[in-house]
Amino acid sequence: ACLGDGGGTASGGAYIFVRQGEVWIEQAHLLPPPGGGGFFGSAVSISADGNTAMVSAAEEFARGAAYIFTRKGEQWSEPTRLAACDTGIDDQFATAVALSGDATIAIAGAIWHEEVFEYQGAVYVLDLTMAPCYGDLSCDGQVGVLDLLILLYRWGPCDNCILACPDFDGDCVVGVPDLLILLGNWG
Repeated sequence: ACLGDGGGTASGGAYIFVRQGEVWIEQAHLLPPPGGGGFFGSAVSISADGNTAMVSAAEEFARGAAYIFTRKGEQWSEPTRLAACDTGIDDQFATAVALSGDATIAIAGAIWHEEVFEYQGAVYVLDLTMAPCYGDLSCDGQVGVLDLLILLYRWGPCDNCILACPDFDGDCVVGVPDLLILLGNWG
């Protein structure tokens, strides 16, 4: 895909082709949401049945993300964004991506992630059968006091709605509705 296809700088795109007889025909042109992307389409994986696609956006907001698209008939869904809670600037989460054949497990590499050593890299294994736990900002599998503190720290308008994890309602402000969502998922 060419750079600048979607909404952001160097956002890119991914194309889905289906085979009809001896000919491959473009079925869909997948794009990141407005403002997202960052080398969207630089890595792609598709499930064995061809109904789920995982698309990398390794440069999105300097941290990286991946998007999951699902197909029903000839229509592809709006993407679901995947990102790691512990990535930092320039980690490039989702530089490489892979889906299991049944699309229940996703794997994403972050080539510049630093935990112990500089630029050691990391691999994330994500269970796509689990519903997202809204409110789990600390990524520890539960919503509790630490998540509340993170939300309160980010309180107010946010410059970047996608990176502002506590902005659960998507209005670019971390406020009372987001607090209520967090409290509704407590435990």
